[in-house]
Amino acid sequence: APIYLLDRSVIRAFPGGGTLTLTHQIVLVPHAEAVARFAELRLPSGARIFTLRTIKPDGTTREPEDVGDPERVHLPDVAVGDLVEVEIGTARAPEPTWNQGFAGGTFSFRSTAAHFFRSELVVVAPLAMPLRFTPIGAVPPPREHRVAGRRVVTFTAEQVDRLEPEPFAPTL
Repeated sequence: APIYLLDRSVIRAFPGGGTLTLTHQIVLVPHAEAVARFAELRLPSGARIFTLRTIKPDGTTREPEDVGDPERVHLPDVAVGDLVEVEIGTARAPEPTWNQGFAGGTFSFRSTAAHFFRSELVVVAPLAMPLRFTPIGAVPPPREHRVAGRRVVTFTAEQVDRLEPEPFAPTL
């Protein structure tokens, strides 16, 4: 299974309910079956690409020459033992149904498809904005602190092994 050396999302919420999300992943490609999976990536619609590259074992890097379709990107020369680094930003406008709040989506700290060395979710919100998290499954405890008049809540899991799928479980 692939190894996510870093799987990190930072969600910055604004008083009106809009959000900016920065997602940063660094994945070790451990075997030939994983090469195809990480050589072609599907990115969220409207994502802004900050970093997109293959890091070779000798430290050299390869970047796509032409992103073309930013939702489907082909990384050059991905091979066993490489790292694939992806850093993207997405923005969401306020949703009137949340009354100046927001729905942050889902974040998993474990997977049946990969191991995680460091998996982290950071939520940055105005102090006056109430935050409510709905944990499902094993979720690390949150750490909260304040920075520049904002609340910062961080969930961090380290060295998490791949979940073993249940025998005969349907694939979702």
